[in-house]
Amino acid sequence: MVELVRTPSAAISKIQTVPEAAEFIRHAKAAKAAAKKIGMDRGRQNEYAEAALRGMRHAGELLIGMSERGERRTKGKCPSVGHLPSLDDLAITRNQAWRWMKIARLPESAFESYIAEIKDSPDGELTSAGAVELWKDLRAEAIGKERERLVNQHEASAVVEEADMASWLEFPHGADAIITDPPYGEKHLPLLATLAAKAPRALKPDGILAVMFGNGFLPDVYSIMSRCALPYLWTMAYLIPGKHGIQWASRASNGWKPVLLYGRAQRQFHDVVDSPAPEKGAHEWQQSIGGMTTLVERLTEPDQLVLDPFAGSGTTALACLSTKRRFKGCDLDGDAVLTANRRIAEASDGR
Repeated sequence: MVELVRTPSAAISKIQTVPEAAEFIRHAKAAKAAAKKIGMDRGRQNEYAEAALRGMRHAGELLIGMSERGERRTKGKCPSVGHLPSLDDLAITRNQAWRWMKIARLPESAFESYIAEIKDSPDGELTSAGAVELWKDLRAEAIGKERERLVNQHEASAVVEEADMASWLEFPHGADAIITDPPYGEKHLPLLATLAAKAPRALKPDGILAVMFGNGFLPDVYSIMSRCALPYLWTMAYLIPGKHGIQWASRASNGWKPVLLYGRAQRQFHDVVDSPAPEKGAHEWQQSIGGMTTLVERLTEPDQLVLDPFAGSGTTALACLSTKRRFKGCDLDGDAVLTANRRIAEASDGR
């Protein structure tokens, strides 16, 4: 096996499945560990590390291909796709799959340059972490260039930035409203505490904060949001059409979401929003444009500035564009930011 991983290209060319690739990677990593333990030089250790990296890249390519062809279940245990293999079936972890696919998405020239540069360095060590960091750097650079191109190409009446919500809301935007749909669930409740603390600074004195959240932890949501300096105003009902998921803890078939309002209403508003079915084509947490458009129209006036610190793929931005509101948003997910700005550009072009 030691000789096998020292000539990785020939061995990898014969690998046709993810489990086979995972086994190759394990052997290559074991060979590197053994070389290090017995005191072999860094050059020999990097030979085995290179084999492992090339195996990871090949495994990532296999995983990406399976997903694109619909041959792999990406999450959950839905009976309707029970015949598709999950990561558990492939005997790999989510972290391994994520890492391998990122390495596979590196341009070939960048991947080969990374290996050559590290091997040429006397103290360099080839690692999968280094390859992933390279992917992150290249992605950030590409997103920045594309965002700059899109913003320069169109009048900046709506824009989404890649930024941390806490620091982004520190800026006094002078917004008329914050209308946002943060991630749901218990683990995301701390985000609401940050939002409650930071939102008043980003709003005008008579601004309004609208926060959509799931029903499962509603008492906690009200408790956390009560710390906001803005006064509680009302709770709207955002209706969800179609087939409703069962919340197993409560046994409820959930057909609506609460939208908590804080601050001051700028006019009278109806507190029930009828929404078309959620659209998930651009983001897994995406809401319908129709529903968000109604929400924007109920709470703001034309030409006012709306913020969304959890902008995702930009659905609220599109709602603002269609109703002649100005929009600024942010999100930590660089891919979502790129998607949002592309959707904004397409909407601005009338496509």
